[in-house]
Amino acid sequence: MQKIMTFHTQDDSMRADADGWDTEDGNMAAYKLDKPVGYMSGYSVFLPPTPLHALGAGWKLLAPPVKLTDNPYFKYKWWFVKD
Repeated sequence: MQKIMTFHTQDDSMRADADGWDTEDGNMAAYKLDKPVGYMSGYSVFLPPTPLHALGAGWKLLAPPVKLTDNPYFKYKWWFVKD
């Protein structure tokens, strides 16, 4: 199953520093059926410091970053997947 990571930055540059991450591991769903989506990352995951580092670590970018207009803390959201 796929692993999913959302990544938050202050600008849309591949070298932008990360402000936050969220991860999900589809493999854990069979073992944590009592956990809601958003709480299934029970594994140790490398949290890359920039989107460029995420690509180097084998994550695949799903689409260009999305500009967040309704969030005062995060400006851009990135979506990555990994098998």
